[in-house]
Amino acid sequence: MFEDAAKLHYAALGHVGGGSRHVKGELYGKGCWLSEKHILTARHIWLGLKDSFEWPVAIRHDGLWKCEIVFEQANADLLLMKTVTKLDNAELSQPNRYPGISANRPFLGRTVGYLASLNVPEGDKENKHTYFSMSCISMFLPNSSVKAVHYALTGGLIQKGFSGGPVFEENGDMLGILIQSLRFPVDPENPILSFATMPIMSAVFPF
Repeated sequence: MFEDAAKLHYAALGHVGGGSRHVKGELYGKGCWLSEKHILTARHIWLGLKDSFEWPVAIRHDGLWKCEIVFEQANADLLLMKTVTKLDNAELSQPNRYPGISANRPFLGRTVGYLASLNVPEGDKENKHTYFSMSCISMFLPNSSVKAVHYALTGGLIQKGFSGGPVFEENGDMLGILIQSLRFPVDPENPILSFATMPIMSAVFPF
């Protein structure tokens, strides 16, 4: 059931960002822990930070960790990191198991689930909450690279900061990660004014 799959991925959800000798860590996106030491996230998160920070960081259940890059795929916007040194302590719920990678290729019409964040107004401020959404793979977005397969998902709410969140099957296996949103201009003559309607998933199966 998707409810069990969502709980699995919620427990394995991590936060990624950058750190340096002067800044212990600042978080900018999400990722999914695939093991005790490895987290998969969107490559563009670190790409936008590496000029300001010396190394990537990630929050695991036991603290903030300095990470090293194990694998990256530019066209697919995928980045796999490994923990190296603990920078700070934390006491979060430890996953009792980690998601596996699906052996199935995504296809149009498939029902999937994903985790993302939503800023919810609470009084005079907004707080970020993680939410689960069921969706459907509704559009195939071909890329110049054979190994970079992107899909648009129907339904759900989309806000900045959801990059790196997992997309998964009903059994909990990961199909891909969220990398951006498909946006449409409100005014064709002013492309800056646009609204996001569909999350975009990068499939992890080809790798």
